[in-house]
Amino acid sequence: MPLRRETPLFTNPHSQEGQFVKLETQDEEEQWPSFIDAVGHEVRVSKTRVYDHVPQILHWTTYRRWLDGVEEHTKVTRIALRYTFPQELAALLYYNGFEIIRPYGDWNLEPLTAASRSIIMVCRKDNFYIRAARENRDELLAALAKAPDVEPEKDDKL
Repeated sequence: MPLRRETPLFTNPHSQEGQFVKLETQDEEEQWPSFIDAVGHEVRVSKTRVYDHVPQILHWTTYRRWLDGVEEHTKVTRIALRYTFPQELAALLYYNGFEIIRPYGDWNLEPLTAASRSIIMVCRKDNFYIRAARENRDELLAALAKAPDVEPEKDDKL
């Protein structure tokens, strides 16, 4: 099922509607507008998109074709896009021990909104082991003091 949104994922300066990214498979080549390259060749552009729903990866292939005299050239570029939505990213960070300090929508530190082009998360790592060691430091030192032939070491970092 394709993603349907009221607001575009990316803004497009050539369109009032912006640019919507469909998360669906399109095996047949879709023609895009051609352009004239720096050498003067007319370059025809087409693309295919194959969306793998399980890992959430869109495999995007772009074909650029042009004639140089009578010889046709084709340049193929491939990109794999992994979409991560803000709620999913927040959950991944949380379950991996990070605390989100501030979310931003771009590198100029603008707020994260539906119109943001990027997701920038400033996080702090919550290290369970260090926190547990700090909380149980006195108990650990007392237990080591009672153990025979063991001299407890003092570590100011804990």
